[in-house]
Amino acid sequence: MAFILSFLVWYLSYNTIKKYFKSRKFHNSWTVIQWVVSGTLWGVWVMQDGANIAVFLPRQLDLFQFIIFSVTIFAGLGLLFYLRGDKIQQVVSEKARISDIRAATLVDLTYVILLIYKLFISTVPMSTTWVFLGVIGGREIAISLSRKKKGKKHRKKAGKMIFKDFAYAMIGLFVSIALAAGANPSIRESIIDAIMSIFQ
Repeated sequence: MAFILSFLVWYLSYNTIKKYFKSRKFHNSWTVIQWVVSGTLWGVWVMQDGANIAVFLPRQLDLFQFIIFSVTIFAGLGLLFYLRGDKIQQVVSEKARISDIRAATLVDLTYVILLIYKLFISTVPMSTTWVFLGVIGGREIAISLSRKKKGKKHRKKAGKMIFKDFAYAMIGLFVSIALAAGANPSIRESIIDAIMSIFQ
């Protein structure tokens, strides 16, 4: 869903975006818009990831448990800020013209719309990581297909980047499943049951 929405936004509006974003100079209002969009994104992202973590916690937390939960989230976000995004920032920085504040704001806006939908409207569990990869992946493919340059060099480059991001995400998925299965007997039993049903 994230991939398709992002692809359509960038593919259908590529010429318009290219025309109006051609100049490196931008109006100061874009800074304000980016702060509002990015602030909203951070808010819904923390809510969504907090909900994802809360699934594995007791239904009701006492004060001590809540403090541990809050400190862990705060420390994790603090480390992410201190490292300036670390690997996540590397994934973003290698994408086409993403350093432009206007392009970054459009990516954030697409992301925040999807998270708001998934957080407040849809009841289907989701991973913010996969939504993020879908947003930047859809954008990269749309831009590579919209460019009028001859040859397939930029398309192959986009394909390789998307495949690499997907591979890293799959590794992370398997590690998280292994950790969850090791810590939660119910999850471990569900995985074993699912595997056994495949071979029956």
